[in-house]
Amino acid sequence: VNCSNAIERACKKIQGVSDASVSYVNSSGVFLLEDETRSQDVVKKIQNLGFEILENEQNLEEYRKKELIALRKNWLLSIVLSALIMYFEMFDTSFLSQNMQMLLSFFAIFYCGRTFFSHAIKGLKNWNLDMNTLIALGCISAFAYSFCIYLNLFEDEKHLYFSGAAMIISFVLLGKFLETNAKFKALNYQKRLNEIDIKKAKILNEAGELSEIPSAFVKNRDIIVVSEGESVAVDGVVIQGKAEIDTSFLSGEFLPSSVRV
Repeated sequence: VNCSNAIERACKKIQGVSDASVSYVNSSGVFLLEDETRSQDVVKKIQNLGFEILENEQNLEEYRKKELIALRKNWLLSIVLSALIMYFEMFDTSFLSQNMQMLLSFFAIFYCGRTFFSHAIKGLKNWNLDMNTLIALGCISAFAYSFCIYLNLFEDEKHLYFSGAAMIISFVLLGKFLETNAKFKALNYQKRLNEIDIKKAKILNEAGELSEIPSAFVKNRDIIVVSEGESVAVDGVVIQGKAEIDTSFLSGEFLPSSVRV
């Protein structure tokens, strides 16, 4: 949600942009421009904030799939590295342990969590502080403080916080992965709903003849004939026959519902 608000605030400040509305759920935005020449300014501003611009829904699906795979790889790698760092921290107090903690945490923080830092830097350039800024600040602070202890700059402090910084990245990546996975499933679900063909309906008239009309013109007490494999255009009651209908997009039930007279 902060991402969409950030884009709206930044784009509204552009001269020639009257209004902006960005949907976090649909990953889309609508911008009211005084003239079309300002469209490139909007695109450039969004890209400077660290976001991608896709041309159509197909590209969005492919982008989400790649993003999901990348998040899963980074999360799994960060979990493994964090576990190793915690092992050295808890069960090995040698100087080699400190070296391993520093090296592994550096890789876990600045490689696995590189997207947080890149977004934070781009946000700072545009005076836009968000979640990425907090994550980057927290991890860098923990790593820098631990590095100072590693160099014996603080004589009275011996505890390292490399594992804490690495675990921050791991937990946030897990949250991002679950969020992206849920949005990817929702996108596929929406695509399935859009593919349902309910533009036409078969009407049985008083003479007993079938006629096909747009579903928007179906009136009360019209008799609709639905064959196997077709979609039901409107709500109604069964007056003849029986069937099993997939109502998962309404009720969430995986099993089809049995309907009869």
